[in-house]
Amino acid sequence: ILKSLALLPYDFHLTIMGEGNKSKMLKNLASKLKINNKITFTGEIQREEVLNNLNKSDIFILLSNNESFGLVYLEAMSAKNIVIAKKNDGIDGILQNGQNAFLINSDIYELKQCIEKILALKENQIELIKEQALNTVQNLSSSQAAKNYLDNINL
Repeated sequence: ILKSLALLPYDFHLTIMGEGNKSKMLKNLASKLKINNKITFTGEIQREEVLNNLNKSDIFILLSNNESFGLVYLEAMSAKNIVIAKKNDGIDGILQNGQNAFLINSDIYELKQCIEKILALKENQIELIKEQALNTVQNLSSSQAAKNYLDNINL
């Protein structure tokens, strides 16, 4: 993500939430790429602060390897973020490329192109993706899941 953002000719701000075993490496990389002034590393934060950060964001990117069905994707979608996730991972059965999110490989240039594509979208296109993302989240609520289950066993 950092390498992709460093290639963009746009001004940006990235917030990296959480603390992991690669935090120091990411800080060093941001410095090496000369983008450390555009990045906030929050360290470990409370769930409420994660949600507050999502509500202030426009794009959410998570390209982890072997990510399961991450709740954070749905939280980002409900916070009206455009989500960029990794193809062929746990969430790609829910996310539909170009419809309610964007799915890519973990490639520096593909991520750069995806971000540029999002930034080039017209406002009505962005709103449609956000609306479809919100509909996706609402259809995955516990009450909706229970209703779907009951509807299917009553056939």
